[in-house]
This record gives sequence, C-alpha cells and structure tokens, in this order.
Amino acid sequence: MRWLIPREHGAYGQLAFPILAGLGSGRPGLAAACLATAFAAAFVAHEPVLVLFGQRGTRARRESYSDAVATLAVSGTIAILAAIAALALMPRAGRWTVAVPAAFALAAVPMIVQRTQKTTTGELHVALTLASCALPAGVAAGVAQQKAAACWFVLTLGFWAATLAVRGAIAKQRREPSATLRTGAAALAAASPFVTVLMSGAFGLHRWLWTASLPLGAFALVLAAVPPSARHLRRIGWGLIAASATAALLLAVLNHAA
Repeated sequence: MRWLIPREHGAYGQLAFPILAGLGSGRPGLAAACLATAFAAAFVAHEPVLVLFGQRGTRARRESYSDAVATLAVSGTIAILAAIAALALMPRAGRWTVAVPAAFALAAVPMIVQRTQKTTTGELHVALTLASCALPAGVAAGVAQQKAAACWFVLTLGFWAATLAVRGAIAKQRREPSATLRTGAAALAAASPFVTVLMSGAFGLHRWLWTASLPLGAFALVLAAVPPSARHLRRIGWGLIAASATAALLLAVLNHAA
C-alpha cells in the first residue's frame, strides 16, 4: 500500500496551527490527543477522496485506485475511532463543538464534486473549516469555550486575509485582475485588530488579544501592497508559516494569561 497524503502544503499549517493554538491555551490530556489524531486522520483522508472523485486526473484515479481506497479506509477508521474516544473523554457540555468543523467539512463535499475547491470561495471555506478545529481542540484541553472560539475567530480572519493576498499576488504575476483580491486582503487585515478588541471586551478575553491578529495581518498587508515576483513564491509560503506560528503562539500565551 502506498499512502496518499494531501498535496496542498499550505493546508498543513492551516490545520496544525489552530489545533496548536487551542491545545496551547489549556492543558491537553488524552481527550485532546485523541481529537488532534482524529483531525489529522480526517485531513489525510481528504487526498484519497480527491483521487477517487477524479480530482487528480483520470490517470491518477486509474493507477492509484487501490491505494486511495486503502488510505481512505485506514485514515477514515482512525478518524472515527479517535473522534469517538475524544467525545467520550471530553466534558459533556463541550462535545457539541466537534460538530462545528464536521459541519464545515460536510459543506465542502459539493465543492469537491463541482471542482470549486480551488476558487477563492473554496479556499476561504477551507481556511474557515481548518481554523474551526481550534474550537473543539481548545475545549478538549480544558479551555473555556469563548477562549477557544477566539482562537478560531482570530485565525480565520488572518487566514482569509492571507489567502486573498496570496491569490492577489499570483493574479498580478499572471497579469489577471488582482485589485479586488488585494483590497479585500488589506481591508480584512486592517479591520482584524479592531474587531478582536470588540470581541475581547464583549466576552471578557485578554485585553491584548488583538496583538495575535497582527502577524497574519501584517503579512497580508505587505503582500497586498507589494506583490513579489513569481520567483519569491516559496518565500511567501515560509512567511505565511512564520506568521501563522506567531499568531498561534500569541493566542496560546494570552489565553493562558487571561
């Protein structure tokens, strides 16, 4: 059996950093470990689904069919069993939070069928779905629901701004219309700190939580204002990872301090 793993490397960070922010905001135990395992296994299952739906091409579906079925069976089984274990170990009042990323994931199925995952709307939905894992991950680690939701909220806004900025930069290099994408990225990045301040005041969160929106916001603003040439696209990826990691670290530290 040859394991099929997701090719979209940027999505690895969009999944890992929200989970780490949620876990880092509390004291993760066995429930949190099981839930993180379930999310990771479900993420792996995405690739064989794409292959079986023909999203990687007819040749890939023909040549990798058995590998896709096996990968899906193993990763899907792990995801289900780990999720069941996590639900059994989580506080009863917080079990509903697992349904949030599950519902967003189910909503992505029509996008897979219609091949719209790679559109701007599709990528924004994926970012929202992956960032929402911070909510149940935090709750499983013993974090108050409003703090876990703050991780989801701040990272979603940051991922959205970064996604629009990256797409705008690529569009500009291809000499395609990019003004709307870059303006949207800048607007989201600029608004995120102020929206976070209002959220912090409404839900009793740390008064400096807004600083967690700055790394991804600054990344998006710079990228939107000065799109780099195509030869620097790899640096964009590393910059996005650094900004996401910094945002996740700030969220964890500030939630702990609140």
